[in-house]
Amino acid sequence: MHQIFKRIRHGNPKSIPVFTVQYPDRSLCGQRRRRTQTLIMEEKKAIDIIEERDIQHLDSHWYIAVVQNRDEQNCAERLQRQGYESYVAVQKRTTVWKDGRRKERTTVVIPAKVFVRATEQQRSQEIVKLPYIKRFFTNISGRTNEFNRHPVAIIPDAQFQSFRLMLERSETPVTIEERPSFKLGDQVTIIQGSLKGLSGTVVKSPNGKMRLYIQVESLGYASVEVEAANIEKVSN
Repeated sequence: MHQIFKRIRHGNPKSIPVFTVQYPDRSLCGQRRRRTQTLIMEEKKAIDIIEERDIQHLDSHWYIAVVQNRDEQNCAERLQRQGYESYVAVQKRTTVWKDGRRKERTTVVIPAKVFVRATEQQRSQEIVKLPYIKRFFTNISGRTNEFNRHPVAIIPDAQFQSFRLMLERSETPVTIEERPSFKLGDQVTIIQGSLKGLSGTVVKSPNGKMRLYIQVESLGYASVEVEAANIEKVSN
């Protein structure tokens, strides 16, 4: 210490070593800590939401909502905006005019019906109360409850996916029949063409053409015309 004071006294302050110690800004550290905690909480919340959606998806089913005729697409969009998965059974068809022009139009295959995926709690406590939902389709072959009411129809996932594939890929019109007027035939799988992979029951119609039928629970059977060369019998 004596030497340092002596140098200052002699007018040579530059020779004194100067050490600067920087202490961290406590307010800045606090902000970073809070920001990190916030990010962790947001990430945990996002994970919880994803897990909850996964659980709900496992508990959810496809139901058939009855809506106003010619308002199917609008109702489906409103359901989607409210967070529900919905689907309208439509098929695109091409019409050829006399002058050779082609016009593509979308036709509703099942009028006044919208498929909606939800849990039973969502269906009975939320969706059924929406003003544009009239009621839900019921399974008339199911056992009635103490109020003599039939259970709500549930479409199995496999049937729904097959029906949707038929609608979206078929190049010929898809029709819905409550029950075929003739005996169903062999179980077959389509092995080529736009409907490749679709399985169902095949019959031969009176005009000699083949039609493939798939069951859609409570609605009946959806059918489409197929070529005999495109199908293969399913072995037992």
